[in-house]
Amino acid sequence: MKSQFFPAVAVLLSIASLGFAASTPISGIQTADMDTKVRPQDDLFQYANGTWLRDVPIPPDRSSYGVDSLMTEHSLAQQRELIEAAQISTDPEARKVSDLYSSYMNEARVERNGTKPLQAELQRIVTMKGASDIGPMIAHLDRIGIPSPIGSAVRPDSKHSTQYAFWLTQNGLGLPDRDYYLSDDARLVGFRTKYRQHVEKMLHLLGDSAAAGEADKILALETAMAKVQWTRVANRDAQKTYNPQTLEQLAQLAPAIDWNIYVKAAGLPGALPTLIVRQPDYLTGLSALVQSTPIAAWKAYFRYRVLSSRAPFLSHALVEEDFAFNQGVLQGTEQVPERWKRGTQLVDRLMG
Repeated sequence: MKSQFFPAVAVLLSIASLGFAASTPISGIQTADMDTKVRPQDDLFQYANGTWLRDVPIPPDRSSYGVDSLMTEHSLAQQRELIEAAQISTDPEARKVSDLYSSYMNEARVERNGTKPLQAELQRIVTMKGASDIGPMIAHLDRIGIPSPIGSAVRPDSKHSTQYAFWLTQNGLGLPDRDYYLSDDARLVGFRTKYRQHVEKMLHLLGDSAAAGEADKILALETAMAKVQWTRVANRDAQKTYNPQTLEQLAQLAPAIDWNIYVKAAGLPGALPTLIVRQPDYLTGLSALVQSTPIAAWKAYFRYRVLSSRAPFLSHALVEEDFAFNQGVLQGTEQVPERWKRGTQLVDRLMG
């Protein structure tokens, strides 16, 4: 469902109203955006923003709109000018920015390459032989930014704020939350059905001849993972989600994963930081799935995770299908943003 944020300009005062730029204070409140037909004591939000909400449409490439969106659009346009100016720069750092953007904007090359950029990772998955390969694959994919069943982050130890810790958390679902897999609510069942169709379409675009069967395996495995994941309410409990563990304790929690190999694949140093597990019994449930789920299902799952995470940077067909589900079905956005906007956002995210 689309949402629309109220215009913050309706509640902000101009600098002039503070007396810095003019002797006579001038209000910065946009009275034209208000709906004075509504009594403020009945609905203050509608009173302050009603006309703006009625008259300003949500752009088709957004699921929501407000003053923050306006500022983002303005910032993107400015960044685009800086990036394009860097194309003739002799500074090597500026050229990195320009080269990244130019590479993204070269649509003809992207189309020619198809899914070739994925082949190294897909081949790594092909070589998996059994359950012992699943833990290292999870760590490897997580390290290169591809969501897998165990997510990790380096951030302060919440009980020793002067130290950093390596946090392990449940992850790896293609839908936003466990309830999307488990609930009988008609709306969530509908999302589940459309997700299954989306997975099959994506695998078909990858060239898989058995895409339908693989989509069934992936949905079944993700549903099994969802069953052992914690709810959003449980994940908000700061005490229950703080569980320091040693490698020996991790081995007891999840014996199907070789944690010595895992930490090496995750890129951790020999002198390990504090390891904190947010959902210990999730790891136990995941370990059981590692042992009980056929390796073919895990391979299909990992193939899809690689494809899904990289789809926004691949061919037009994959971009469109990825957007149609993740932004269209789940968020109600109607149109893929212009390529220059996506390219500028990529540079901003990766280059700072």
